Parts: sequence; structure tokens; C-alpha cells
Amino acid sequence: MVFPLSSIDSPLAVTDGNDLADERQRMEIVTAEIAFLNASLVEYDKFRAYYDGSQKLVFGTEKLKSEFGDAFKDYKDNWCEVVVGAVADRLEIEGILAGEVEESIGNGDQGDQSDQGDQVDLSPSSRVWDIFRDNDIDSQQADVHEGALVEGRSYVIVWPDDDLGARIDWNPAQLVRVRYSDDDWRLPVLAIKRWVTPAGDIRVNVYTPAFVYKYHQSREQGTPKPLLEGVRATIPTTILQTSLIARVVPNEPWPLPNPFGAIPIVEFANRNGSELRNVIAQQDALNYLMVSSLGATGFQAFPQRVLFTDVKEPAGGWANSPGRVWKVPPTLDPDGKPVFGSMGEFSAFDLSGFRQMVEMQLQHIALTSKTPVRMFFQSDRGGRGDAPSGDSLLVDDEPLLDKVEMKQTRFGNSWIRVAKLVAQVTNIALPRGEMRWKDPRAKYRSSLLEEAVNMKKVGIPTKFIIRTLSFTPDEERLLNDMLDQEEKKLEEQARLEQQMAVTAVTQKTQGTQPAQPTQSTQSSSTPTS
Repeated sequence: MVFPLSSIDSPLAVTDGNDLADERQRMEIVTAEIAFLNASLVEYDKFRAYYDGSQKLVFGTEKLKSEFGDAFKDYKDNWCEVVVGAVADRLEIEGILAGEVEESIGNGDQGDQSDQGDQVDLSPSSRVWDIFRDNDIDSQQADVHEGALVEGRSYVIVWPDDDLGARIDWNPAQLVRVRYSDDDWRLPVLAIKRWVTPAGDIRVNVYTPAFVYKYHQSREQGTPKPLLEGVRATIPTTILQTSLIARVVPNEPWPLPNPFGAIPIVEFANRNGSELRNVIAQQDALNYLMVSSLGATGFQAFPQRVLFTDVKEPAGGWANSPGRVWKVPPTLDPDGKPVFGSMGEFSAFDLSGFRQMVEMQLQHIALTSKTPVRMFFQSDRGGRGDAPSGDSLLVDDEPLLDKVEMKQTRFGNSWIRVAKLVAQVTNIALPRGEMRWKDPRAKYRSSLLEEAVNMKKVGIPTKFIIRTLSFTPDEERLLNDMLDQEEKKLEEQARLEQQMAVTAVTQKTQGTQPAQPTQSTQSSSTPTS
């Protein structure tokens, strides 16, 4: 079966996906979606190139090019990776929280007793999380989050698997596009995946709530791609406007029934698109400033000497090398008098202006992306040797941490949809829940605990402290232990002060000088005369 890719001026209406069973209408919608995906590839590839550091110098004078040629053509000072990495490194799911209580996933804290007596968590959320782990979720979630931050969106496809129960596959934005209902923007009604096989065949899968239609197009030129590995090697590099040919898989019906009754693809959409959208222009400016400073260094980095007036060339010619002495003979003026040349010097160029401009651009990137400035360069405070404390780090990183928590909320909703698809295909009754994330403020907790102890010293109730600082149960127990130790310390200090006072009174009565108290564990001490 061959379906020509027709062109339409505007996408057809899609409400609940039932009308996609009509072959002509389905193909016209698929045509439009492939066109939309092709149009997005240029922007996706640009964001990915900047993140990878494949940046071109977009500024440059003809003078710079003529003097230095291609010396700086590959120069790049990549800060886009820092912007994305600051967020991506703090996004890590650790399990699933389901029901009204927190369930400990994988460690058996709240599990049931097995026949062998071992404590095993057999809750629905634990079973789903086990499937996540069998799908190498630690590695895949890093790709999902990075893709959503770089390209602005990323996708996860769920499908039944005989060995895993459910297969979870990350797909970059260059491969997938999801179409949503015109009546409900949250309801996906169609999705396409378009990729290149190692043999160079371009394949297209069309997902509807009822079926999966599999097609293929012409062979792509230039494959395989030796410089790419993994899923990124399947991204098409050419845009083909050829017909879709039905791809029949042996021992598989065409179209393939969809066991979910819904689109088995979950989109991870980043708010406002790529994190690099507002950073690229500043990255270009930084590259140009750095290249310009290198050019200025090549022209005027060292003092330059010059001879004034007309003098004869010394023996051996002009040369500036260590240990070389010029013997410049004088010339004669019209009256026959000797004229000796005078020496002058051009001072070295001051590059501090370039440094200030570079630091200003880095600060703009930090403000735009809510990335701490210390991740770009050492601040004046750190440069003086007084490194910031944990409390000040938490204050400096607060905008970034708030940003990370917002991503956790949005991406967490998408992960829960993935979990529900996994539960559906494996017949697990997963209750309503949410993802459990690694706390992005974890490394600041020690300073928060110290802050909590100080708050307790001034009489603030413990429950208020715990709620205000958002302590976990483990941190609450740790805080109580610290408070107990602090209370014992205060009691010991009070006991020593009381002992010191008693000793002073006793020695005064006996007419001796007060002795220094010792930190003894006894309840009382006898002065020595």
C-alpha cells in the first residue's frame, strides 16, 4: 500500500482520535505533522549544537580574518553546557510515592513479609518502579531531562515487552511529534515517530488510540553515521517528501492494534522551550569577545619600539632578538651635520576592558538563566580567599533551586503518566501518586540543620522549624538528636558554671585563690589547699 504525502494549507481538525480511522484524513494529518517536525529540526539541531559546543563565530571583521585566517575558526568558550547542566544535574527521580503515605521504593522499609521472612515491598508503586529500574531508568532519565532542557521537549515511548513487562524508551525531539485534541490540549490523539535505521531506511510509525500504522520511506543518503552513537544516530539528516509505503512486519497484523487504547507516548515539555533560547546570542557575543581579545593580544600584547627620523639600516638589517645590539650609523642633514635617530616605544595594550566585558556577559547569562554566577567564574569574594559558607551558598542558589523544583513538578507529571502506562500494560493497579525526587537542597541541609538549632535557641517551636525548613522525617530525627545534644551541652555548661561558683565560694572562705575548674564528670569536687 502506497500513500502519497499530499500538502494541505492547514491541519485538519482532530478531537478524540476516532476520525483518524479514515485513511485519507489520517494521511493528510500525518503529512502535516511530518512537515511540522521537519520545520522544527533546524531549531532543534541549533540548540543541540550549541549545547555540544559546536558553535561558529558569528562576528568577525575582515581585518581579523585577513590577519589570522582560520586560526580561530574552531574557537569556542562553551557556557551553554553550564546553563543546562546546572539544572539537569539536580533532576533525579528516586521512586514513586503512591497513596496517602510515602512508600519506600526498593528498600523494603514499608514492605510485606515474604514466605522466606525477608522484608520485600510488594506495593503497586514498588512493582512499577522495579520495571523502571529494569529499563535502566538511571541512565534514561538523564537523557530525558537533558533533551527537554536543550531542545525544549523530549519523549518516552511505552510498549509491552515479554521480558521486561513494559519497555520504556527515551526519544529525542528530532524523532517524535505528538498531536493533541483540538477540544482538550492535554489529550494526545496522534503521534508520529520518524527515524533512520543503520541500513539507511527511513521509517515512520503513526500512533493512534486504536492502532499503530507502520510505514517506511526512501533510503537516506549518507548513512550510517559513524560520528553518532545510540539513539542520536537514528535522527534523519535529510528531509524527504516521498510517499509513505506500508511496512508489514512478519507475523504481525497491519495495522498493529494498540493495547493501551491511548497514545503510548508521553511528552516532556519544558516551559518556554529550550533553556538556551535566550543564551545563544550572549554565547555568540562571548565567543567574539574572546577571539577579539586574542587578536588584540597578537597585535599589541607586548611593547613595540619605533625609530624616529631618517636613519640608515644597521649592519645585518633590522631584527629584534635577545642580545642583538643595533649599531645605527647617523645620517647627514643638508648642512652636512650628523643626525642621530631617536627611539620611541608603544606600550602594551590593556586587555582589562575585554575581561570586564566577558564578565558582564557571563553575569547576564547567569541572570537570564538563573544560574549561580560562581558556576561561571570565581567571584571577588572567593578570590579573596573567604569562600562562601553553606548558608550563603543556599541564598545564592535559591533562584536555581526554585527553578529545579518547578521542573520537578512539570516533569514529575509526565513521569507519572509513564508510570500509569507501565501499570496499565502490566495489570498493576497503581493508585494516584507522584514521583519522588532527590532533594536538590540536600547538600545544603547541614547548614539548614545548624540554622534550625539556632532558631530553637531563641525559643521557636520545633514543629514550626520543621515545617518552615521542609525537613524530611529523617532530618526531623536528626534535628531532634542535635537538639538533645545541644541541651546536654547546655546542661553540662550550667553544671560547670555552678561548680565554678561553689569552688570560688569555698576557696574564698578558706582564704585561697580560686582554682580553675576541671571538666570532671563528678557531681562535686573538693578544693585542694
